[in-house]
Amino acid sequence: IIAGTDTTSSTLDFGIALTAKYGYIQAKIRKELLNIMKDGSFNLKMVHSCPLFRAYVHEVLRISSVAYIGVGHVVDEDKYIEYNGREYKIPKQRSILTNMNYIHQYNYSESSTWNKDIDGDK
Repeated sequence: IIAGTDTTSSTLDFGIALTAKYGYIQAKIRKELLNIMKDGSFNLKMVHSCPLFRAYVHEVLRISSVAYIGVGHVVDEDKYIEYNGREYKIPKQRSILTNMNYIHQYNYSESSTWNKDIDGDK
């Protein structure tokens, strides 16, 4: 497998499944793309004129995180972090990994995005 093939494939699978589940969003994205492609051709500059399509792509990339853990970092000096009224020490030379899935899902609920009315109709 060539690097990036599996992640790209997984993201596309997720995006296709999501639009199949929410057909009304798929119809609106299709309408937006057809309106911009009057002569049947498409180029990347046209994406700037497609706010719904751009929002869809960003949302798919946000909620279909295929990399659950980010790139590791090492603390160069003792760090103190306050969280919920408590102080935590991260010792010098400690490895830190980022939970990318949590970052992408933080404060997310279905009603906040995919069930929201788009242009006032559903």
